Amino acid sequence: MESFARSKRRNILVLILLLYVVWSVVFITQPSVVALDGKRYFSLFDDAMISMRYAWNFSHGQGLVWNLGERVEGYTNLLMTLLMSAYTGIFDKSGAVLAVSITGIFTVLSCLYIALKLCDFLIEDLEEKWRFLFKAIVFIMILTYYPFSYWPLLGMETGLLTLLILSSLYLMELYFRKRREVYLFAIAGLQGLAYLTRPDAIIFSVPIFVYLFLKEEKEPFSDFSRLKKLILMVFFYMLFIAGQEIFRISYYHEFLPNTYYLKLTGMPLLDRIKNGLGFITPYLLTHLLLLGVSIGGVSIKPDSRRKLYLVLVLLPILYQVWVGGDPWPYWRMMTPAYPLLAMLFTRGVFDLLNRTRAAISTKVGLRLASYGIAIGILASNLNFVGEMLFIQKPFETDQYESFVNTAIVLNEITTEDATVGVYYSGVIPYYTNRKAVDFLGKSDKYIARLPPDLSGAVAWSGMYSVPGHNKYDLDYSIKQLLPTYIQYPIWKGQNILSWASEHYVAVNYQGVTLWLRKGAPEVRWETLSP
Repeated sequence: MESFARSKRRNILVLILLLYVVWSVVFITQPSVVALDGKRYFSLFDDAMISMRYAWNFSHGQGLVWNLGERVEGYTNLLMTLLMSAYTGIFDKSGAVLAVSITGIFTVLSCLYIALKLCDFLIEDLEEKWRFLFKAIVFIMILTYYPFSYWPLLGMETGLLTLLILSSLYLMELYFRKRREVYLFAIAGLQGLAYLTRPDAIIFSVPIFVYLFLKEEKEPFSDFSRLKKLILMVFFYMLFIAGQEIFRISYYHEFLPNTYYLKLTGMPLLDRIKNGLGFITPYLLTHLLLLGVSIGGVSIKPDSRRKLYLVLVLLPILYQVWVGGDPWPYWRMMTPAYPLLAMLFTRGVFDLLNRTRAAISTKVGLRLASYGIAIGILASNLNFVGEMLFIQKPFETDQYESFVNTAIVLNEITTEDATVGVYYSGVIPYYTNRKAVDFLGKSDKYIARLPPDLSGAVAWSGMYSVPGHNKYDLDYSIKQLLPTYIQYPIWKGQNILSWASEHYVAVNYQGVTLWLRKGAPEVRWETLSP
């Protein structure tokens, strides 16, 4: 009878898993559009589409560049971009985008699998009947956390980074049980790949390496052979960092990526922290229960593993404050640690139940715990309900139909010598074969090194100066570079509409409004004639 009940519960979880896959497929279709040419075009998050343009050029022998002939490192996700290039080398542009999104589904499911394997090490002291419940709660928490699906399904590196971190932690558990050196180097390799995925993944790598050193023995340096293994492990990890730096210097002739200068230079540290605190406050409020119970659980029953997981949860929050926030309030930096937060929260609930067993009955305790878990899940998804239920399109994708149609029209009415000037640097440049001008500087060295606008003109999501969007110079990008097409001659604190009205003309073609430079020879003006 018990085995039948267990089988029934597992079947319910399998059904939830299948429903998630169906939900993911529907989600992927949300940003897609049937364009003016009658074809369906898929799109990713705008930053991911920038990486796709790098990947397309790379896979077609043009180099790892955004514009042909211009070597600017306008990405911070080398490994993800290289993985994208495998798809851009096989499929057409829309097909490659779809393949990346589908890969996102498998990435999420892989993360879920590794997370559940990690749960086994957290619940070794629990009775068998509670172990299934524990893993079922973590299972549901991960699958229902919207940012955990949002980023991978829209092509961002968040899912890949999460998978590498969780896999490292799992191999670490195997190492402490089997003591095979190969696991140490596998951990270092995975963390090296995490660094290539995002350089700031180092905030996860350092605690993991410190934990390995401290966990070996009470006096880890007494055995020279053991110390040598750990040093070699760190050396192997450092080879990834050194390798990317050598590539960056030799290929882009820079010591740091262009995005570093764009987002982290020019703003005083105190202003960055103020910005970061404003950004992180909604996260703390909506995740307060999850964080509070997790911290309380570690306090009640501290052990080194749970302390490590808690550090890995809290460090991205502090890092997000230090860098001054993020343009998008979908918790991109904190999401890779969410499976660990789900595990710590669930374990905290169990420990609190055990602690209060003498004061309240098991039935009442379980009821309170279920309410707490439900509130935790709902609160952490509070701002995403409309998108989860498909009442709204995924964040930042509502303009994609306009962007895709603009790209289709530009390909038709301009020659290959045309240039396109954009604020959203993903969809339009990717779906055109034209040189692009990035008004916000992700792939423009000049803009990236400008002082940021601290006037409050570029303000949203609790920030008064949004990193990555607070450096711009329309006099340079439009008046000096004179793109054939511009999205619009206004950005936050700068308005050159009157100048643009003299030098550009707004035309409507097949329902698409285009700002085109007057008399530009790259425009097939005859196609625009009535």
